Amino acid sequence: MDAVNEFLANYHMAFIWLMILIGALFIEAQTDALVAIWFMPSAAVTLILSFFIKEVWIQILIFVILSAVLLIMSRLFFKKFLKRDRTHKTNLDAIIGKQILVDEEVCNLKGTGSAKLNGAYWSLRTIDDDTVIPSGTLVSISGVIGSKLVVEAVPTKTDNQKEEASADSAEGE
Repeated sequence: MDAVNEFLANYHMAFIWLMILIGALFIEAQTDALVAIWFMPSAAVTLILSFFIKEVWIQILIFVILSAVLLIMSRLFFKKFLKRDRTHKTNLDAIIGKQILVDEEVCNLKGTGSAKLNGAYWSLRTIDDDTVIPSGTLVSISGVIGSKLVVEAVPTKTDNQKEEASADSAEGE
């Protein structure tokens, strides 16, 4: 029994580091996020070093520094390779950029404007209040505000512009 007491007296910090390692492992196993992953290798290294380094403050310093280094390194790694888009995309994002025909004149000041998209009628708004888009105009959806689509008129080419555009493309060949 004296040998056990002597071992525990000399290496009590090894048991503390072992408990920290097991605790970090348990916490990490219970979560789906990287909560305690940095503490596991830090505790394992400090556990091994506790057999050679008797000063508790040095062991704690090693644990803290190693945990901080692992945290910073993993943050840099995950930031570089696992970039996460913080915006939550919705089904409305799929309609941005689509072109539709205006059924009712779009005028922000009058509060009018509608068009049919995917079988449903939507209220329309323009980007600024001064713009009025007549019915029958082809518009492009540039955003969504509440339950209204924000639209802008798609520029139409006149015959003259079409000829110039085809002439420009012919020159580029």
